[in-house]
Amino acid sequence: MTAADLPGVERLVHDNMRPYLADQGLAWDSGQFRRRVAEADNFCLVSPVALVAFLSLLHADDHLHVRELQVSAPFRGRGVGTWLIRHAEALAQEHGRKPLRLNVLKHNPALRLYRRLGFRVTAETRTGLVMEKRLDTPGQPAP
Repeated sequence: MTAADLPGVERLVHDNMRPYLADQGLAWDSGQFRRRVAEADNFCLVSPVALVAFLSLLHADDHLHVRELQVSAPFRGRGVGTWLIRHAEALAQEHGRKPLRLNVLKHNPALRLYRRLGFRVTAETRTGLVMEKRLDTPGQPAP
């Protein structure tokens, strides 16, 4: 991701999150979004004419955190989210097969994707879930 991508990425995340923020009575905070992007590894998937998706990853000592996975509406249901999670898995494996973790709102349709890809709920908040996917260790099956 380049600095030139940031306005389009912010618009994508804002537009995708708007109904969830409104449901929680929260306002969009551009400064917070930009700070969070600055501290993460970010990837844009683009077509010749549009931003397709955005993936933001944060490396923690014991896991790789999927901070954002946002897909533009016209590209949903085409395997883009699956492809991005597989990319995150490959990066986690490059860094010692760390598990992947993410937070998702309970009523987010992406929850189905995460479950299908093997994420399990490890904690619950009032509005969301913490999910984790352990990656295989060589010679050992996944838990």
